[in-house]
Amino acid sequence: MTRFSQMALVFLISLATTLYGQDKISVESTIDKQTITIGDRITYTVKIASDTSLVVDSLTVGTNLGSFEVKDYKPRQSSVKDETRTSTESFEITTFTTGDYRIPPVTIRYRTPSGEVKSIATDPLPIKVNSLLSGEQGEDIKPLKPQKMFPREFPTLWVIVGSVLIAGAILFVWLYRRARRPIDLSTAVADTRLPWEIALEELARLRESDILARGEYKLFYLELSDIFRRYLERRYGIYALERTTIEIIMEFRKLALAKEEENVIHDFLEGCDLVKFAKYLPTSEDIERDYLTAKEFVLQTRSLPFATVKEGE
Repeated sequence: MTRFSQMALVFLISLATTLYGQDKISVESTIDKQTITIGDRITYTVKIASDTSLVVDSLTVGTNLGSFEVKDYKPRQSSVKDETRTSTESFEITTFTTGDYRIPPVTIRYRTPSGEVKSIATDPLPIKVNSLLSGEQGEDIKPLKPQKMFPREFPTLWVIVGSVLIAGAILFVWLYRRARRPIDLSTAVADTRLPWEIALEELARLRESDILARGEYKLFYLELSDIFRRYLERRYGIYALERTTIEIIMEFRKLALAKEEENVIHDFLEGCDLVKFAKYLPTSEDIERDYLTAKEFVLQTRSLPFATVKEGE
């Protein structure tokens, strides 16, 4: 064997070892157009190809999209072929300011079969946003005139300052008296009801509230998600309020939970995260579906044995 053949063989063996040690996952992000007019929508697509042994977290897009807002969302669609799972998610985004922007890299977390948490990121994508005015119309815009100076009215200024000081003094006295008021702990009784009884009452109270009537969709989903997470804690004996969706799913896999229940939990929490963090505006059908999903999950799991989180753990 010649020296060149020996070196080529060593190189191929090293390359094969490197590839074997790497996780089989890749991510690709695309947009349907790079130049838009202010207010136009862009289709932002993220495609993930990974080995079926990897657990890929849901996207947290929206937490770092800068000036872009999410207007619509197509849930993840997956297919499996030759031990490779291909997932695609699409977002309709827009912005109402002009200039040169870019969609920053989106970090996607995943967990290996050994339990190690890793991440992979998309490439940044440049986008140019033009104004509705162009050509001669844009030249008609004149610069702002300098500010006009008005003489100071000292009496009015002193009246404003005095009013603020008086209001601050009143607020201070009220807060001071409230802080000195003794707290009645006699009514702090532990809730001994069953987990599903508490959750169903909280869901009914949320539905009767005026949060949706005020258009506070994010607050509604914050309350809905917290009710669901508190039920998981009381029902299954795990911590859920301060954990991410993927951390909750990995905890349930330790409990050997049924795959159908695991999928319901994952899809529900992922939908709530989209409204809470990605500026997604849900439709009335989305709200009704998510509310009924939480209620139906509580009803279907209420008759099974349950565990509670021990204090001090």
